[in-house]
Amino acid sequence: MAGNGAGCTLPVRLLSFKSEAQSSGIELTWQTGEEIGNSHFDVEKSSNAQNFEVIGRVNGQGTVKGKQNYSFLDSSPKNGLNYYRLKQVDFDGKVEYSRIIAAQFDGIGVFKAYPNPASHLLTIELPAQSTFESAQLVDLTGRKVSVFATENMKLEGVENGVYLLKVTTKEGRAFQQRVVKTN
Repeated sequence: MAGNGAGCTLPVRLLSFKSEAQSSGIELTWQTGEEIGNSHFDVEKSSNAQNFEVIGRVNGQGTVKGKQNYSFLDSSPKNGLNYYRLKQVDFDGKVEYSRIIAAQFDGIGVFKAYPNPASHLLTIELPAQSTFESAQLVDLTGRKVSVFATENMKLEGVENGVYLLKVTTKEGRAFQQRVVKTN
């Protein structure tokens, strides 16, 4: 992260810190090159790049050499610009802050299929301004298992297993999510 003075060993060497807006929120990803006594990262968010609040915690790897990859999903970003930074906390309580990054969220909203795993009924929730057109379950070999014409999908006759749910809207948008069918 940041260090001062010659010969100072950085507790965590942050190689990258990125953000990507998705339909389900803003995904933050970062990579470290080496960690010494790294307890955790607090993920902090701001709407003005000045006042930050903690929105989540991701455990560190302690002391480890080599690249480590991390991710965190902000599932409730505000419309417009969202600012993020990482607060890296050592086991001894020392902290370092990352640079601030920003991500634009356009209010697409959230696509959800629940409950997951599902036994009898799977419900689809679409983002605002989206109208359901159709959905299909596809098995892991790509074979279409079932087609649905409603957001409330009855799973009778569908064998237990892992499937890819593909949903299309009347506006031409497509969503997909992995779902598990159980008893």
